[in-house]
Amino acid sequence: MGLAVRNPVIVMDVQPSDNLNDTVFDLGRVVPTNDPYVCDTITGGRGRVVPSSRLVVHNRPHSYEYNGERLQSTLFTTNECRMNSLVEVWDGDKTTYKLRSFSENGQLQPLNIFIETLDNGNIFKFHNLAHDYIETFDVHVDATNVDKSQGECRLLSQMSSLNIQGTKEYNFTLLSTVRRIHVLLETEPHTALNARIELLDIEGHIKQVVSIYTSDGNRQPLQCNLNTLGVEKVRVINTGHTPDMKASVIAIEHKS
Repeated sequence: MGLAVRNPVIVMDVQPSDNLNDTVFDLGRVVPTNDPYVCDTITGGRGRVVPSSRLVVHNRPHSYEYNGERLQSTLFTTNECRMNSLVEVWDGDKTTYKLRSFSENGQLQPLNIFIETLDNGNIFKFHNLAHDYIETFDVHVDATNVDKSQGECRLLSQMSSLNIQGTKEYNFTLLSTVRRIHVLLETEPHTALNARIELLDIEGHIKQVVSIYTSDGNRQPLQCNLNTLGVEKVRVINTGHTPDMKASVIAIEHKS
């Protein structure tokens, strides 16, 4: 395990948007909502949720009720199609965590996220935002076998983190041997997190984008693993007005 980047540089100001835009390459800020959806629920208590996989199709969200401290989720496609998803964590009648993601190829570039809960009794909801019924994806949730290396990843990330001011961005250039990265974005306690991650190829084309809102970026940071095959640069943007957002990108897998 080691650092995945060299010479991070602030490149420009970014103007945030208050709308969750349907355009996949212009997600803007992700905002909380107070209107829960009605969808299927799978219930499990602390430490009792076994690994489960579900197919998520257009306009048919899947939901998990969970009383534990953290949940690992992997979103992926079984064929080389696009993946356009929304993940929400509900605490009562409001969202505390909202993540929007798009990738050109959900098989080569899945989304692996680690979600911390704020209190017991959270609802996790997974939505397929594709406009085509053919573009389905699978979601795999696991609360009993959460990646044991996650604690080490977070510790290393915190040791190598840097601050990104509100509406600013950093570009991280990946070493050519890196095949998988761990990204950690967090804020000071009781401060909302609004941010976006973009994976770009050598020509500057976006291959995957993740946009995140959490009501408390310290208790519910963004922690995710991303595949970087064909990725030359990782762009991290503080789309909110938080004075400082801590960001880290470390390599967790290299080309053999």
